[in-house]
Amino acid sequence: KNDGTVWAWGLNTNGQLGDNTTTQRLLPVQVRDASGIAYLINISAISAGSSHSVAISNGGTLFGWGSNTNGQLGDNTISQRNIPVQVKDVAGAGVLSSIAAVSAGSTHTLARKTDGTLYAWGANTNGQLGDNTTIQRNLPIQVKDVAGTGTLSDISNISAGNVFSAVVKSDGTVYSWGLNTNGQLGDNTTTQRLLPVQVKD
Repeated sequence: KNDGTVWAWGLNTNGQLGDNTTTQRLLPVQVRDASGIAYLINISAISAGSSHSVAISNGGTLFGWGSNTNGQLGDNTISQRNIPVQVKDVAGAGVLSSIAAVSAGSTHTLARKTDGTLYAWGANTNGQLGDNTTIQRNLPIQVKDVAGTGTLSDISNISAGNVFSAVVKSDGTVYSWGLNTNGQLGDNTTTQRLLPVQVKD
């Protein structure tokens, strides 16, 4: 809402509504905060995955709740969370900060920092994290560039699909990676990609 509160409804088997229950809701309920007692406030953006949810605070930190079987909450566990937890940084010692955009995929999550760098975590069976592996990540990792030697930068828009990811760079070019069985990466192949490839015209 405009007041920075978050409301959710529907299936709640995995705690994806963040109300500290697993009860299905036919009407909106307010998402609790990390204490489970008060409510999440000062939220600027949200995204819902298959059975997890994420939200950006006004301060640029990130919260996640719901299913975590694949580490999609980024808290360095695979424990289901019925209330929000803060997404940790790459070292797992602090929290991921300076987040400008977030997108929840089916079982993975993407986040763009204000400096245009890109981070991903969660399921990686089809390379949807873009780190040149198929290793599940329970903490954020930085997405690699097309060569796999550096990291992707100058990102302006992000979108996490079912088991693939896509981004727009500041120059308007589009890159994607992950599952490509149906040509969803737009590179004129059906080849799975573990690193970003540029979408063809």
